[in-house]
Amino acid sequence: MSLPKQLIDSFTEIKKSRAVQNDFSEDALQEFASILNRAIPSPLNSSAYAVYRFNRFKYLANKDRFIADIKDFQPYDSLILWTDFGNILEYFNLKQKFFLGWDKMKNKYRACPLLKNRQKQNSDKACNDAVKTVINDIVDKVVETVSNEEKNATELNNAKSIDNLETLISNMESDDDVVFNRMVEAVKKYKLSNGIRC
Repeated sequence: MSLPKQLIDSFTEIKKSRAVQNDFSEDALQEFASILNRAIPSPLNSSAYAVYRFNRFKYLANKDRFIADIKDFQPYDSLILWTDFGNILEYFNLKQKFFLGWDKMKNKYRACPLLKNRQKQNSDKACNDAVKTVINDIVDKVVETVSNEEKNATELNNAKSIDNLETLISNMESDDDVVFNRMVEAVKKYKLSNGIRC
């Protein structure tokens, strides 16, 4: 089976990307997501799209086996770009370095810095306070939606310390695309409305 050139080129490009080289700035993460999005063929390219769908089916049928089969087996290792965001981050040793998620509304990958990386990179107190405020607002909204479940509401209210928030949002990222998308949008809107550059 011949792999599409755009997949192999994207894999080569992503290995050289700034995010893989430990640059987790917003520009570097947007570049990373953009490369991932280019790796997925358009349905209009019927032959490339057929190869994509076939390999997605194989991956979804047995994820562990698929990953084991392609690992370090060139050029088939490039198929990692057609798996899920967790496997992609793990393959490039980027787990817990930044958020990566699939935006179901736009059918594309999106990436966002983790709060702890943002704190390390920015000594600007106003920026950190702005991010904390947005995260606390999101936690408040989540608490509101689970108000009928007292146990969950208590856990979320107790998570307002910054260390617990990082863990909470990290756990939610893989389980709840809605919270992830809200967080990304809320941070962007807050920064834009307050003229804060983080």
